[in-house]
Amino acid sequence: MATHIRLKDLDKDFWEQNKELSYMAPFAAFKKKAKSDKIMKAIYMIYDSKSTFRRAGMATEEIIEDVNANFLNNKDFDWEQYTEIVEAYQDKCQSRVYKKLLKLLDEIDEIEGDREGLSWAEPGEAELKLKLFDASKKLFKDVIDLQKELDEEIESVELEGEYAMSMIEGYAIE
Repeated sequence: MATHIRLKDLDKDFWEQNKELSYMAPFAAFKKKAKSDKIMKAIYMIYDSKSTFRRAGMATEEIIEDVNANFLNNKDFDWEQYTEIVEAYQDKCQSRVYKKLLKLLDEIDEIEGDREGLSWAEPGEAELKLKLFDASKKLFKDVIDLQKELDEEIESVELEGEYAMSMIEGYAIE
């Protein structure tokens, strides 16, 4: 089970909004570093399935460019020094469903790349091109199912913590 990260307010401290994460390695040590709050917000925006950027369907490179330029105010921001934190975030904070969805999307991209290199004029290549199309079509159906499951998961996380007792439950406690 992944750690569900919440970032309801970009103006509030990331670590205050995600206290439990600050007790996990390697985040516990990273929290003590300068600007860790801002870096974690940027990582959230780039890699989290609940991020507005991700929900918009933007490519990762495009998100990184926007976050670097417009949030971190450094279009040449050096992410290499944060590789351990990014990988830990992807490992510990992305759900199983989201990870599977990302893998399927990568497979579809790979198939599409292979298909583009094939010619309809060559009989063997045309047959392979059709088989690759069928494979990507099947994977895309799986992506749609996983996306629905992910949407339900995100909705569940967003509702968590905003629970209010109904009037009936309130009376049952008294």
